[in-house]
Amino acid sequence: MNLIRAIAVDDEADSLGILKILVKRYCPNIDLIATTTSPREAKKLISLHQPNLVFMDISMPEMDGFELLKSLEYQDFEVIFITAHDEFAIKAFQVGAIHYLLKPIDRTELVAATSRVREKIQQNQIDDINLLLQKIVIQRKPKIAIPTVKGIEMIDVNQIIHCEASSNYTIVYFNKTKKIITKTLKEIEHQLSAYNFLRIHHSHLINLDHLKNYAKMEGHVQMSNGNQVSVSRSKKNDLLQRLSLE
Repeated sequence: MNLIRAIAVDDEADSLGILKILVKRYCPNIDLIATTTSPREAKKLISLHQPNLVFMDISMPEMDGFELLKSLEYQDFEVIFITAHDEFAIKAFQVGAIHYLLKPIDRTELVAATSRVREKIQQNQIDDINLLLQKIVIQRKPKIAIPTVKGIEMIDVNQIIHCEASSNYTIVYFNKTKKIITKTLKEIEHQLSAYNFLRIHHSHLINLDHLKNYAKMEGHVQMSNGNQVSVSRSKKNDLLQRLSLE
């Protein structure tokens, strides 16, 4: 068959470099035609090149891999997810027989994953992206381990409404309660980057699933628990882009 035309998306340039080397050396049937560290650039590349395969990193701060897939108009390709630490996604992948690679990427696993993809493409059995994402959502029941002043707690990501920086601590807000977390907001943001969270201010991280409205003139959002959270000028465009308003 013809070479499988592939695009790779990963916000870590070093990881992309390693993937390029491994594909070139061990995957002669894969033509890696483009790579990018930017999910927004990836949207353009996928639309332009219409690849057969996309290597998709899950955890990216600008837009995670699942959100990127949801936002695409062209979806006629196979996906190999790449993840470093998303144990819940991994469990979903195992149940749904979804292609994935763990960082650091092992060449044997890479060859095996690309071989499975090649067989599916040859048999014209490319997975529907939306059904793929539904499988993941059904199996994935995300919780994260976070250190509090009392110890380690497992918290349901979906219950987190927003987070606020407080020196070297973070205040995590829920519907009627809040917790003080012994991590910086930057660390919490990294932990939540695989989910639908967005930094809208130097001091604020919000769960977009709990966003009720955005008052552009006043410069704040209202969350499902009634709290108003400020949006900084530097983050305004990020919010509008995620809401597909610009």
